Amino acid sequence: TTLFRSTCAGFEIAMHMTGRYPDWWDGYRFTRATNGWLLGKTAEVARDNPQRILLGRGTDWGSGTVPRECLHGEPRRSRRAPDFIDNFQVLHTSGQVSTAKFKTYDQGVESLEGETLDWVWPDEEPPLDVYTALLARTSRRLGLVLLTMTPSKGATEVYLRFADPDKKDPGAKYRVMLNMTLDDAEFYTTEEKDQIAAQYPEHERQARVFGVASLGEGLVYPIADSEISVPPFEIPEFFRYINGLDVGFGHPTAVAFVAFDPDRDIIYVYDTYKQARQEALIHAEAIKQRGV
Repeated sequence: TTLFRSTCAGFEIAMHMTGRYPDWWDGYRFTRATNGWLLGKTAEVARDNPQRILLGRGTDWGSGTVPRECLHGEPRRSRRAPDFIDNFQVLHTSGQVSTAKFKTYDQGVESLEGETLDWVWPDEEPPLDVYTALLARTSRRLGLVLLTMTPSKGATEVYLRFADPDKKDPGAKYRVMLNMTLDDAEFYTTEEKDQIAAQYPEHERQARVFGVASLGEGLVYPIADSEISVPPFEIPEFFRYINGLDVGFGHPTAVAFVAFDPDRDIIYVYDTYKQARQEALIHAEAIKQRGV
């Protein structure tokens, strides 16, 4: 499903750079030329996905979502990887010239300072500090951050900002999550969809087929939740309780509430708590409300 999401993003970025919006488009419109960044994990990844979608494969510039007649001059090459582009320019319907520059996550957050942008397109999930740096780059012009990703790293802080935003976060109302699944690919038959889904291990299937956060990097066991979850039940009195606590401030304070069945040697995680930037008294009260 990465291809489908990235193609959609590529068409939207092309519209913002050229000013060529279809009549039915009711999204954000720029009436002037724009300045933006395209990002990937590495130079090779950025070349093979966002660059390929916007400009075309290899050096066949103009065979992507940006029409050939809209390109303003030759794209400027980068030395970081073969056929990788540093930046390119596009003619906007206003008569002005839009500019897009390629960046990569492995350059570090220091490379993302200073610029004022209208839009950014990070393709695949960036580290949290990179994501927040991109927000800073677009804040002056109230610009767009168009993130396309497969949530293979699990329920990370970046993912949860969209999937489960903090209700106290005033910025949550400005974030929208569009979930694209294999079912949206109507050009596949049902049999072909089943075949594609079956090729992934079960613990990856939710993320790659349905766009739902699954287990991934940073977790110890590649096991799907369905294999280790049980329906809720009343915890017997003879179970022993354990609370696991990880204290933080900017990094959230987290607690896992665990019940241990000594007869069958089974541990159940029956509740969790996670909160950042709160005083210890707030955390203590939340823990006490669990009753143990």
